[in-house]
Amino acid sequence: MKVGWPGRRAILRAGLGVACALACAPRGAAAQTQGIEPRPHDGACKITISWPPATDVSTVSLTINGQPATKVSSHVEARPTGESGSMERFVIQLGEPLRERDNVTVSAAGVQYTTDVLPAPPGARFVESCTSDTTTKDDERAVFEASGFVGSAFDNFAPNVAGGYTNPVVVGASTVKSRWTAGVLAQYRLFGRPKDTYQFWLASYTLHGVRTADVNCSGPTPPPVCSQTAPSGQKFLYVVEHASTLEAHIDARFEFLTLQRDSELPIKVYAGARFGFLDLEGAPQVYNSNSLGVGVYAPKGVFRNSLAQVGWGLSQQFASNPGWNRLKINGLLTFDLAPGLKDQLEFWKRLGGSTRFFVEISVDRNLQQGPDAVQTYVGLLFDLRQAFVGVR
Repeated sequence: MKVGWPGRRAILRAGLGVACALACAPRGAAAQTQGIEPRPHDGACKITISWPPATDVSTVSLTINGQPATKVSSHVEARPTGESGSMERFVIQLGEPLRERDNVTVSAAGVQYTTDVLPAPPGARFVESCTSDTTTKDDERAVFEASGFVGSAFDNFAPNVAGGYTNPVVVGASTVKSRWTAGVLAQYRLFGRPKDTYQFWLASYTLHGVRTADVNCSGPTPPPVCSQTAPSGQKFLYVVEHASTLEAHIDARFEFLTLQRDSELPIKVYAGARFGFLDLEGAPQVYNSNSLGVGVYAPKGVFRNSLAQVGWGLSQQFASNPGWNRLKINGLLTFDLAPGLKDQLEFWKRLGGSTRFFVEISVDRNLQQGPDAVQTYVGLLFDLRQAFVGVR
């Protein structure tokens, strides 16, 4: 069928009308999505919300995983020149970076939006701090940091008393002496700023241990520590509830020198003191464990928060030749999980976006006639905010 010129003109006019509608639409109209847009990703330091017009944002509230979040500032974002639309964009600057799987809820004037934090884009570098005061060339630590950990401790070269192995029936001479461990690491910068060479830190450490011989993984309902896919919060709570050993100490650390300041891995040199105790199940007392020493600390980079320390002190759990006559050496290596491995294994994802791996060795030697102890620790460090999401 042949179409006459009037039909062709109608088709042409219709096509021009569609093209004009697309070209003449207000710029940015397609992006006028109500809610938290764009969705934040792991390591993000700000949240952007598109509110309906005339929304009273003076009473805006923000919670992360049901807890009030730290806000540095907030403001209504100005629109680019020529952009129009019915939504107003509101930006909240955070005091701490978001983590993968965080649940973010923003509300104001009866309007509420919620979303979960996405994984970091491929190749993106995780941001450890959001405030400008804590992002310097050689120090990425925030003023306060706290992490939990779960893992194992191996006491192959330590006396039985070091791990509470006092029952020769449970632990024979040829049995590997190991414990499930869980605890908390926290530190606070008391004096100084990230850009300062001289900084004074207070740190705390707790370690709860459950002997593997005391855990029945072959029963009808194995505990969480027997499962690779169990959430880290469940493993943490199980070890704390069933612990037969407890170690705790407070460290005072004075950093006075920075080595390789302009490199990818600067090092802080410090002098420190450690005061703590060891408590064993069935022991008649709590044993003091103190030391003085010097060490090096990594404040940024792939191995951030790794350290090596040598000191001199006492360990009262060893009755032979007690006193301040023990050489104490500690080495801690922490590092991010390989991105490819983390993406492939589901149980890494369940632990949260900020999970890191650690290996630690602790040497406690009596330089006179007395017992020595060498213990090795391996496990996972995780963000405490992530650990207990969904745990009942």
